[in-house]
Amino acid sequence: MKTPEMCLQVIADDTLLLQKAAELLVQEVLGGKLPSMEDELEVVSGREVMAITRDETPLSVCTFTLGHRAHQDGRTFTYLSLLATAPEERGHGYARSLIEHLTRVSREWGDEYIQVVPSHNSSEYYRRLGFARTVPGVMALEIST
Repeated sequence: MKTPEMCLQVIADDTLLLQKAAELLVQEVLGGKLPSMEDELEVVSGREVMAITRDETPLSVCTFTLGHRAHQDGRTFTYLSLLATAPEERGHGYARSLIEHLTRVSREWGDEYIQVVPSHNSSEYYRRLGFARTVPGVMALEIST
């Protein structure tokens, strides 16, 4: 079996990866209920995607945007939109690797933390990744400089 590899791409630059990532995200996050690929693509369009792939097939993906500015205190942050791992690939640390890499990318961009609005059943997982609740329904991972 080929070793998984990490790739970071602007999502619009690779249509095939975009399609595969969208399929995985829709399957995992939305239960595969969207009716057409055009709708699925809207889930991730306009964001960056980072994926761990094997033979160009995403095993774990996240979508995010860099450089948001918080209204409360003016701090900049990365917004983590979605994080998903194919069910048969869980337990290998792929999502953790994506978050670690995203932390480095965010730090290089100048962001101070990563923010996520977790689904009700994923809060504990994000907590294990180092995220802490900031306000109701929102978690953040501080980025050390």
